[in-house]
Amino acid sequence: MSKDVAISEEVLARLCEAAGPNGWIDTPQEMEPYLLEQRGYYHGACALVVRPASTEAVAQIIKICAEAGISVTPQSGNTGLMGGGVPEGGIVINLSRMNKIREVDQLNYTMTVEAGCVLQVLQQTA
Repeated sequence: MSKDVAISEEVLARLCEAAGPNGWIDTPQEMEPYLLEQRGYYHGACALVVRPASTEAVAQIIKICAEAGISVTPQSGNTGLMGGGVPEGGIVINLSRMNKIREVDQLNYTMTVEAGCVLQVLQQTA
């Protein structure tokens, strides 16, 4: 388990506010999918899962965590098989709400996408 400082109710409230409406999860049952890796080998724990919808919200959340000394475990699709997205305390910042494909440039074979895009969707779009 992480050696994070305890997260105060005030800081939790600030994080929830920064994440915006429908942007946070704090019940154990709803957090469970964010605490596991795909094969079920690793199971973590955290105080809160935030799901921001913009880069501005991500920046605000990271700033709050830095000021409070809270560790952050980033997740996108949470499909990794090595356990890197499994939290050991702190919070999870899941980017799945930031999943828009902003531009497909067929001439240059590039896409501009948000951080929460899942590779399978990008491959299908390509």
